Amino acid sequence: MASKKKVVANRKNAQKSTGPKTEKGKAKAKMNALAHGMRAAVLVIPGEQAEAWDTHRAGTVMSLAPVGTLETELAERVATLTWRLRRAIAYETVVTSASIIRAVARARGEANEDDTLSAFSSFQKPATRTYATVQKELEASRENAASYERFRDELRRLPDLADDHPFEGGDAFSLLLELTGHTPNADEETVDIEQPDFLADVGVPEEWRNDADWWDGWTAKLLRNGAKEIAEEYEMTATELIDKAVRESGQSAKLERWKVDALEAELASLAAAMAEAERIARGRALLPAADVLDKLTRYESHLARQLTQTLHLLERLQGSRVGNPPPPPAALDVTVSAGT
Repeated sequence: MASKKKVVANRKNAQKSTGPKTEKGKAKAKMNALAHGMRAAVLVIPGEQAEAWDTHRAGTVMSLAPVGTLETELAERVATLTWRLRRAIAYETVVTSASIIRAVARARGEANEDDTLSAFSSFQKPATRTYATVQKELEASRENAASYERFRDELRRLPDLADDHPFEGGDAFSLLLELTGHTPNADEETVDIEQPDFLADVGVPEEWRNDADWWDGWTAKLLRNGAKEIAEEYEMTATELIDKAVRESGQSAKLERWKVDALEAELASLAAAMAEAERIARGRALLPAADVLDKLTRYESHLARQLTQTLHLLERLQGSRVGNPPPPPAALDVTVSAGT
């Protein structure tokens, strides 16, 4: 019998060992209490819930009412096999869903036959106009029309604004830059509004001439000064240049709006065709590809055979236990594997 001093020493030493500290050690130690694979927590893979497995196992075992170790082992095996069969169904669902998504994307023109998204292969011009390509054109035309209209409206109100009416630096600089695109020979040569001399004539402080688009001191008066400087390079007045820019930007906006109308009509006509293509694509994608279907069928058949054999064996054991041995089975359980 250990002495009182030895007992106290053992208790102190025990407090110094509280189990593994690292994740690797904890993962290894958690297997110490493993009785057998049927109840193992490792049966639950990522994406599955341990609580769901416990509920499934307990319900299966209870419904089979096993008595004794062997019957319990067989009932646990039934639970494991039916749990794995659930995975086959989940796998089929995921594969089919992914196939439908890819098929619909191809029907819409959002992906090529090799499932490369069109957004990442825009350099490959599609042979035919699809809903996706027309929709992109429509969005671009709407943006262009809105941009022309904003520029036109800003220029229209510029002459009547108070001198100290403020403008954001980026907006002011963009307005002057757009204005240079409406000079008589804009396609050949334009005024460089970033030149310090130009900005000095406009009225931008020296310390901001290298970052004029970030300066927060832009006003309507300075913009009118800029329009005047640009116009004088072409022997025009600021009013003449602004009127020309308003007229041309208005025409460009009108053309883009006509294009928007045409693209909207084309898109509407493609929508019905695309809906039918989607319907057909979804139908064709309801079954997995042949190789996936073959793999899935083999896996399910393997589990189903094991499940049937296990249930038959459990039924015979339970019948014999209660004094009612079952007759020989009408159907033999046969397992065939390659190479045998």
